[in-house]
Amino acid sequence: MQITPRFYVTQIRNAAHTIGVPLPPTLTKQLDQADALVHAAETMVGISGDLNSAILDALEAGRDYHNDPAVQRNALDRMIANFQSHGVTEAAQARAMSRRRAALVEHADDILAAWADAIERHSAALAAAAAKLPTHDLADTATIIAAGLDAVQHWNDAQHAIRSGSPPRQGSPRSPPLPASTPGSGISSSPIPMPPPSSPRWRPDATSTPGPSHATACRSISPPSKPSPHA
Repeated sequence: MQITPRFYVTQIRNAAHTIGVPLPPTLTKQLDQADALVHAAETMVGISGDLNSAILDALEAGRDYHNDPAVQRNALDRMIANFQSHGVTEAAQARAMSRRRAALVEHADDILAAWADAIERHSAALAAAAAKLPTHDLADTATIIAAGLDAVQHWNDAQHAIRSGSPPRQGSPRSPPLPASTPGSGISSSPIPMPPPSSPRWRPDATSTPGPSHATACRSISPPSKPSPHA
């Protein structure tokens, strides 16, 4: 797969939308002009007027059809559509790619500077999590919880940073940011997946005494039997 300037433009536009930082207006205008050039070329080659009617109209009016504007326009459109349509669209796409490439190079520093300011807080959270967490696997919540409240807070901040920098899934709304941290607790009030506690089991050993059997337990809660009248 060849990565073209058009692909980069799509990626940059998506990233700008996700981060919430608009692209420079001059860049947006240049990219729109490149798209408009390709669209105009593709539309132009599909136009073909009625050349026969234009020739007949010129003859009926006593005009030289060689010099008639309508005949010349329709003849040129027909020639381009039949012999040059592929070349025109290819040339338009090549020129548009060149314009996109030049525009991206011109504004690259401004784009990166604006993005750096926008994601600085999230970058700091991810860097802190990478340095402080006992594991880089954020799904390993058992290890993170066992490391204490500070580790859980770094985990929470990292999850928030990842969610804030990820595009929404197609057809689904973007997940809301995690709630603010509860004052004094050091951790977010958002639910954190906790490992289920293991069920206590009785394990006999040399010093333990097993409890009453099922039959003994049943007898202990059964009502006393009535004395027999024949006793």
